[in-house]
This record gives sequence, C-alpha cells and structure tokens, in this order.
Amino acid sequence: MLRSTPGVAKRSWRQLQTYPLSAMGRGLTLRRHTSKHTSASTAVFFPGQREAERENAAAEEKTCVICPATHVTSVISKLRARIQEVVWDTSEQNQKRISDLTLQAQNLDKTDPNVTDRNSLAWTATQDTMEMLDPIEIDSFGAVTIGILVYFLGARLTRRYAVLSKYSIPEPVSGGLLAAILALLVVLGTGRAISYELSARDFLLVYFFTTVGLNARFADLLKGGPLLVFMLGLTIAFMLVQNVVGMIGALLFGMPSQAGVLLGTASLIGGHGTAIAWGPTIESNYQVTGASELGIATATVGLILASVLGGPIARFLTQKNDLKSVENSEEEVATVAEPITDQPSTVTHVDLMNCVLWIHIAIAIGYSVFETLEAAGIKLPLFVPCLLSGILLSNLLPPLFSKLKWPAGTPAMNVISEFSLSVFLAMSLMSMELWTLASSAGVLITTMLLQSIAAVLFIIFIVFRMMGKNYFAAVISAGFAGFSLGATPTAIANMTAVTQRYGPSPVAFIVLPLVSAFFVDLANAFIIQWFLGFG
Repeated sequence: MLRSTPGVAKRSWRQLQTYPLSAMGRGLTLRRHTSKHTSASTAVFFPGQREAERENAAAEEKTCVICPATHVTSVISKLRARIQEVVWDTSEQNQKRISDLTLQAQNLDKTDPNVTDRNSLAWTATQDTMEMLDPIEIDSFGAVTIGILVYFLGARLTRRYAVLSKYSIPEPVSGGLLAAILALLVVLGTGRAISYELSARDFLLVYFFTTVGLNARFADLLKGGPLLVFMLGLTIAFMLVQNVVGMIGALLFGMPSQAGVLLGTASLIGGHGTAIAWGPTIESNYQVTGASELGIATATVGLILASVLGGPIARFLTQKNDLKSVENSEEEVATVAEPITDQPSTVTHVDLMNCVLWIHIAIAIGYSVFETLEAAGIKLPLFVPCLLSGILLSNLLPPLFSKLKWPAGTPAMNVISEFSLSVFLAMSLMSMELWTLASSAGVLITTMLLQSIAAVLFIIFIVFRMMGKNYFAAVISAGFAGFSLGATPTAIANMTAVTQRYGPSPVAFIVLPLVSAFFVDLANAFIIQWFLGFG
C-alpha cells in the first residue's frame, strides 16, 4: 500500500536521475510504523538530505543510477525516478532483498569503480522494488468492460482518421495500442503497474476458434486442400528464416545462440504462451538470464507489428497488381467474417441461444479431449481440440439429422464470432506492459527491425507469388503478416479489415486458421528443439 511519509523530501526528475549510487547505498534508512492495515510493516525511503545530494550529484554525476536502456529511451529513467520517489510497504522477505542489494552496492562502490556493473545492479534493484509496489489490479469483469470500450475507441479513431481505414488497421488494434500507451503514462505517473485479470479474454479465444470450427465444412477444406499444403510449407520455411534472424540478433548482443528462438518462433509465431513455456528451460539450460522476460517482450512487440503491417501489405499488393474480389468465381462459403448471404438478416434471441448451445457443446467435447491429451503428456492449446470438435460436429450432425436447425454460417454465429474476436484482440493489446520493454530495448529494436524486414520481403516475394498472385493471395498475405509476427486472431482481424474494404475472399478464412491455429503449433515445437541443438 502506498503511503506518504512526513519528512521525506521530494526530488525533481533530474535530481533523482543523478543521485549517485554510493550516496543511495549509504543513505538508505528503515523506519517502522503501524497502521490499521498492519501491525508492524516496514517503510523504505530515501532521506531528504538535499545538501549531501547536491554535493554528491556534482562530484559523481558520471556514476548516476541509470539503466543501460536509457541510451535508447528515456522512459525507464523517468519510471525509475518515480519509483525511487515513492514510499511503500514491504514484506520481511522483500526487505531482506533490498538490504542485500544495498550491501552489494556499497561493496561495489568501495572496490570496483566499473560503471556498467553498478548500473546493472541498480537496474536489478529498481525492477525488484517495482515488483513490490501494489499494482493497480483490474478484475475480469472490469477487463472485459474496458475491452469493449477500447473497441469503440478504435472504431471512433478509424472514423476520424482516414489513414487507419485507408491501410485497413483493425479497430481493436488502434484502440488497444492507444489504451496501452495510456497505461504506460499511468505507470510513469504513479510508479504502479497495471494488472488485468485475463481469464475472460482466454475464454473468448476458445469461443472464437470454436465458431471457426462450426463454420467449416469438409467440402470447403477439400477445396482449399492444395492451398493448405502450400501455406503450411511456406509457413515452415519462414519459421526457419525467423529463427535464423533471431539467432543473428542474439549473437550481435553477445547472447547465446539459443536465445535466438526467444527472438524468433517461440515468441513471434508461438506467442506469449509459448515464450513463457520455453523461457525457464532456455534460462536454466543455456544461461540466458531473464529469458522469459525477453520472450514476453518480443511477443509484445511482435503483436504490435503484426497488427499494423498486414493492412499496408495487402493495400500495396492489391493496388500494384490491380486486384479485385470476384465473388462469383468462388462458391459462397460461410466463414467467421462472411456468413452465407441467403440467411435471414435479423438476429433473434433464439438464434443466439441456439448458437451458444452448440458452441458450448463443442467446447465441452474439446475440453474433454484436451484433458485426455494432457494426461497422456501431449500439450496443445485448449482452442485446438475445441476447433476440431466444432469441425466434426458441423460435418457429422447435419447429414444425420436433416431437420436439425444448424447454426453454421448464420448471422447470429457471425455476431458471436466478431464479438469474441474484437474483444479478445482489444484486451490483448490494451494489456501489453510497454514499461517492461526498455530493459531489452537494444536487442529488441535491432532484432524486431530485422524480423519485420524479413517478414515483409518473404510475404511480398514468396507468399504472394506462391499463393497465386491474385486477390486471395493478397488477403492471405495480410493474414500471414498477422500470425507470423503475432497471433492467429491478429491474422483474422487483418484479413477481415482488408475484405471489408476491398471485397470478400471466403477461402482465405478457411485455409489460414487451420494452418496457423493447428499445424504451426505442432511444427514449432520440433523446430525450437532443433535450433536449441545448435551452438
């Protein structure tokens, strides 16, 4: 709990940034107090000795406590200064950690004048102290509510600024990025991180992929079969490229080559979940300090890039090659973005309840399969068995029960799909912890720039041409940018924004989710293991 303590002098940003390590180590003071919340909590603060501060700042300005990442961005210096200014309660365990770090700082100050080590130690202390600040916690209900507001914010931005519509930037993306920036400003202003309860977001992801499965038909899958094989081959080829680029980025910054998978497919195509899963293994086996944090930061930056690159790529390809959607050239297919047009345009509560019922039945079956596979040691994301159970239900039950009112391809199913996807993506982007990126700013900026260039070149010169150099290929290209750097929902959102502007491409919404949501996860596990064997 944050407290204001009388007698603690306030410092300016500049004063705090130039506060010498030696003075900070010698001046740390402990004071016990009681409150109605705790009987014996401990407050840690920096005493307000202005005279000593001025003298030390002038004499030892070169030994200031600045994270190395401030050479790239000034965000962390401001954040750290704000954290140092705040007085907070700590547990006995956290208090011991601060005391140990202070002792180390004093020893370094006396025995080793190396500035880099002192800066590194100071940044470690800053990270630890920030973790001890009570975060601003937002529960699941509040997170969903904010996610809906963020979507409407993005829709308003798209209407107001034509450039967003021009380059097919999805509404949840523009709103979510703005919300993440506002959250960063809150952290800089208060020194407290913002923590969202995202269990509802994860359930929306399962909901969305279940609707993808319920809308899929075997005939459509067979129709897209050759394209599915081409897409899978191209994806595996790019995964190899992506890990090579990641290894180059890791080696440029003196990291083990195995860290490259965290700057490659483990975090980008794999996403946050895969990065978190592989982080501890890479850290312990290959001595990559902070591997999980590096993977999460890479996945965060990748999600941003995936959200903003897909639309411009599709626009470039469409205009350069004068491509148009030809609806009559393809049999009409129901997808999450494009329901069958001969369905009634109105949506009733009965339609919605019928869709929700079958979605829940598919999820129940998928969850049972998920638990069975998990017990057998096979790990897959929950949405994968739910997607497959939706496909099976949608293709087995209607032929057996001809009078059954099946919800696939209906406007009601489309409403649920769009809602799940939009709110999921808005929540994913608004919950990005941008304040965690600066500790790896150098390697992130360099590597992600290389990854972006590699992705754009691969999509324009290989994916687009191999998939037919037509409008379908342009839409797939937008989706490829979405999931190769971010996640499948980002890819679907990119393709939806493109088709809303340039016209439908139904088969794209069948091919891409099956590749990106199912086959890629299986292939990624083997590719990561293979790359970890190098070096």
